[in-house]
Amino acid sequence: MILRSPRIFRCIQLICAGLLCMASMAMPTIALAGPTGAAIEPVSGTRFTLPLDKLTGASQPVKLSGAAAAYTFSIPVPALWRAKQVVLSLVGTASRALIDTSQLVVLVNGNVVRQFALSGRSEGFRHEFEIPVSLLRVGFNEVRVEVAQHYTNTCEYPLASQLWTQIDLEQSRLAIVADPLPVTPLLSKLDSFFDKADWRSRPVVTVLTPTVPGAAAMQALGLVAQGVGHRYDYVPARLVHRRLPAVPQELSSQVDPSSSGAVVLGTFAQLAPYLAGSGISSGTEPIIAVRPFPGDATRFLLILAGKNDEQLIEVAKAFSIRQVPWPDSASTTIRQLKLPEIADFDVRFSTPYAASGAFPLRALGFKTTTYNGPDTAGSSIRFWNGSWHGRAQVRVHLAYASGMGTQSALNLLVNGIMQGSIPLNNPDGGVYEKYAVSIPAGALKQGWNQLEIKPVLIPVSNGGECRPFYNGNLALTVHEDTTMQKFGGNVSALSDLALLTGAGSFYSNGPSGQGMAIRLTDADSTTLSAGMTLLAKLRQVYGGPLHRLQFGTVDSSAVKNQFWVGSYANLPPAIQKSFFKNLPNELSVEVPLAKTSTFAVLEGAEWFSQFMDRLGVNTAAPHYAVAQLDMANTLRTSVFAKTAKDGDKELTVITAEQGKVLQKGIEQLVQHGPWSQLQGNLAYWDADAPVLRTVSLEDAPFSAYGLRGGLSLLISQHPWRSLVILLVLVILMAALTRRALLSYRKK
Repeated sequence: MILRSPRIFRCIQLICAGLLCMASMAMPTIALAGPTGAAIEPVSGTRFTLPLDKLTGASQPVKLSGAAAAYTFSIPVPALWRAKQVVLSLVGTASRALIDTSQLVVLVNGNVVRQFALSGRSEGFRHEFEIPVSLLRVGFNEVRVEVAQHYTNTCEYPLASQLWTQIDLEQSRLAIVADPLPVTPLLSKLDSFFDKADWRSRPVVTVLTPTVPGAAAMQALGLVAQGVGHRYDYVPARLVHRRLPAVPQELSSQVDPSSSGAVVLGTFAQLAPYLAGSGISSGTEPIIAVRPFPGDATRFLLILAGKNDEQLIEVAKAFSIRQVPWPDSASTTIRQLKLPEIADFDVRFSTPYAASGAFPLRALGFKTTTYNGPDTAGSSIRFWNGSWHGRAQVRVHLAYASGMGTQSALNLLVNGIMQGSIPLNNPDGGVYEKYAVSIPAGALKQGWNQLEIKPVLIPVSNGGECRPFYNGNLALTVHEDTTMQKFGGNVSALSDLALLTGAGSFYSNGPSGQGMAIRLTDADSTTLSAGMTLLAKLRQVYGGPLHRLQFGTVDSSAVKNQFWVGSYANLPPAIQKSFFKNLPNELSVEVPLAKTSTFAVLEGAEWFSQFMDRLGVNTAAPHYAVAQLDMANTLRTSVFAKTAKDGDKELTVITAEQGKVLQKGIEQLVQHGPWSQLQGNLAYWDADAPVLRTVSLEDAPFSAYGLRGGLSLLISQHPWRSLVILLVLVILMAALTRRALLSYRKK
């Protein structure tokens, strides 16, 4: 009866609705905001999906902290493609402390594209929106994600820890729909054919020759690989060698489907079907020409031709040189190419392999950099240390702005350990020149080391208690002529594959690749493809031309740094026995067990200790204890890289059981991740799953036995050197005494 009353029934409905509302408010929820704005209409065309972690090379999420912060990345737009639709999907998490006045802004090339609210009520967010293609230009386009974050409307501390937004680079991505453009057959567009602004992670370049290349043609192919490598700059490229069909109509069957085009190398007689009807005269001078791909106007065909092998090398050298002003025509002849003599070649800065030496940071690729704002990231620089128990010193040249807080500083870290802090405490600003920060021997390791420049820029006011906050004057410039000095220690005599990953000049004892060779076991296409891909990567690492590097199957035993590339069965027997047991059935490897050293710790007489240290008598070389293992039934899909010294020569072998496995393995190796992991004297990885494993003596546990004492201990450790020094002192004392007596006698 009571429930039949409409008024009572209505009250019960309201009470139940209120209880449900309260229950829903009590339950914590994480909502992902869906696509914001109008629905995105799909368009036709070739689709590319680029996760931001792959695009930027950073796998960790980005955290934007403080009242104002920004993250910048680039959208590549190749010259041979027309973007029809670009959709950016941003996925992240916002701090629960953010209030409704917080916002996220996306700018493309300085133009505001979208704005979104940042609210702590919905922690996770997903914003998917179109970027107007009219704002994009060929090359790299800057995308800037800015946040303005607040936790209160009054008297806010701009650097509060609760002010943050995190962007997930793995989940965030670009979706691009594009159409290929017809190729403009002009040599002035040559660099656009090998465009580092590529949407593919591993661009493929097919190189074709009419016949099995001889010694001269292989040297020319090595130069072609260098020309391709330096145009792609830092982007790893795969080079694939194929035989050139007799007629152009069959060319597409020999070119990789993902290639934007192909490079053809041959003599005028061999390339007659490809030059016919092009208006290109096959005269007495080598030519370089570009044509649309037969049957596909959106791909290119680059032709390098000459009347003989010498001209093929000459035109390939011209192609490998950077920044040539190629003409606005489909072809050109190379009438003369004169390279500088070795004595006149401009030797670039390089970090010294010796235990002592000074070099500017610009030798390590560092450029003069200005750091701004309270949350600047700083810089990280790699440098090579080839000595044991050596010390170093960094002499910093910097300038900083006025109006910063007295707690501001520039911190220098080596391998993650603080080594020095430079105060930036003058309110009027200042300049430091050659401010020295010492790096002790214990802070350095053999091989690659990490020098971190971390500015801490603090404003005069922190913005709290309603005081004004200015960060425009938070600025610090570190100049590239900042110098690093290495001294002391013994040079390590160990070979290390890690040298490949940094300054390639370590493998060249002269300019332009002099004294360096890549020797192929045979001239088949798989081995050639593997060798050219490796050489293209080395050209990118070296940063300069390698015209004098030997490439091919010719005997290169006289050079100082020699690389062997090929299947194990085709390696010379002496190389097989020196490096491996009997691949793929047996493998011989040295596994490090311990590394020990004994050295003196002197008390007092610092000047004498430093003097002896410079002579190298206080830095005993470490002793390595290794176990020799011979194993059977090794993996047949594995690729091996091993390096060793042969007297004063460096010998490196990259091999696998089969040429196909080797080719695929080197294509995996030259990617950013596996390449940066190379170290030690042996590395091996699976061609299908590039997880690099290394065997390095530096990985062995280390034990140091120090003997503490004074000058007497030093004399007891080095009796013969001490005796010579004592005799010299006695002779000097006798001479001084005799001179004093003669002077006294005259008086």
